[in-house]
Amino acid sequence: MNQDSKASVTQRQFSRWAGVYDSLLFRIYFAPLYKKLRHIFSEKQEIYFRDGTKFLDIACGTAEMIFQLAQAFPRVEFIGTDFAPGMIVQAREKTKGLKNVTIVEASSVNLPFPSQMFDVILCSEAFHHFYEPQKALSEIHRVGKPNALFVLMDPAFDSMLEKIIFGFFARLIENYHKIYSGREMKVLLEQSGFAVESVLNYFLNNFFVSRKKSDYGYH
Repeated sequence: MNQDSKASVTQRQFSRWAGVYDSLLFRIYFAPLYKKLRHIFSEKQEIYFRDGTKFLDIACGTAEMIFQLAQAFPRVEFIGTDFAPGMIVQAREKTKGLKNVTIVEASSVNLPFPSQMFDVILCSEAFHHFYEPQKALSEIHRVGKPNALFVLMDPAFDSMLEKIIFGFFARLIENYHKIYSGREMKVLLEQSGFAVESVLNYFLNNFFVSRKKSDYGYH
C-alpha cells in the first residue's frame, strides 16, 4: 500500500471516529493531556498570547483544545486544520459560537497559509499518523513566524516494554505510521529548524516545547 492509500485509510478512520471523539471514553484519555497543554501555554502567555496573536492547531480533530483556549484568549485568532471531513464537521459545530476561530480542511503537508503567518503552532496526538513527517515539519516551519512557539505532543514509546505492550494494543485500535521515541523526535525537530527548549514525558506522551530558529532556511 502506497503512502496516499495509507493516508486515505487514516482519513476514513478519523472521519468515522469524529462522532464519538468527544465521548466519555476518549475524554478519560485526553483530559489530562489537554490540562497539561493548557499549563504549558499558560507559562508562555505573556510572550505568545497577546492581542492579535495567530494560533494554528494542525490536525485539530474536533477542535477541543482550540475550543478551550479561544474562550480564555478572545483576542487571539485561532485556526484549526484537519484532513478528515468528519472531524471538520464536528469542529465547526463545536466552535460556531466563537468569532475568533476558523476551521479549515487541509493536510499537514500542504498548509494553505502564507509563510511566516503564525505565532504559535500546536500539533497534538497526530504526528505519529503523518506518512511524510519531514515534509509536515517543513510546512510547520514555513508558516511559523521567526521564533514562533511550536508545541508537539505525541504518544511516546521510549522503553522496550512500552514498544511491545502499548505498541501491540495501539495497532489494534488505530492505523498509524510510526510512534517515535523522545530522542528520535528531538532529532527530527532539530533537523527541521526548531530549537527544542524542553521535553516532558507525561501520561504515555512526550511534550516538546520548541521555537522556530529565525536563521534557518526553508526546506
